Amino acid sequence: MYSNDQEVLKGLRSNRQDALKHVYKTVYPSVLSYIRNNSGSEDEARDIFQEAMIVFYQKASKEDFQLSAAIKTFVFAVAKNFWLKKLRDTKKHTDIGQYEHLLTQKEDKELEEQQIKIKTFLVNYLNELGDPCRKLLVLYYYHKKSMEEISEIMNYSNSNSAKNQKYKCLKRLKKIVPGDFLTKL
Repeated sequence: MYSNDQEVLKGLRSNRQDALKHVYKTVYPSVLSYIRNNSGSEDEARDIFQEAMIVFYQKASKEDFQLSAAIKTFVFAVAKNFWLKKLRDTKKHTDIGQYEHLLTQKEDKELEEQQIKIKTFLVNYLNELGDPCRKLLVLYYYHKKSMEEISEIMNYSNSNSAKNQKYKCLKRLKKIVPGDFLTKL
């Protein structure tokens, strides 16, 4: 019925139900599979997919929306992000108090030393990168800034420029971090 994503977008903008059904049919199986393989149920997959479709539909309905990836990729990525957020939130709300008695002071001390070692290694590698890469990666991964915010802070022309720069910085970082990084810890 739809031979490309631009036709689907036109169908969505004209409120055609078959365009929406097409997206459901082509994307939902991937989302279901991903969520099931990552500790989720079919009901959770349906809920997450519904949330992702709402985001996609709201964006796609706007005339100025520019699709930067395939619809399937876009909706799947949104659903994946929603699922990962749900997993993180669930993990935060899990009562870990019931497991505290299993940790001895020695294990706590070892864990703390391990974390200090990891942070030291990472800081050293980030320092090797130098600015602006260090600043960009810290803003994104540590401060959880969006690409739009980073582009403003670092005076990039737009969020795509910030994304490209982040990609280049990660590539540089991968070159300087040794492959056996974790075995040294």
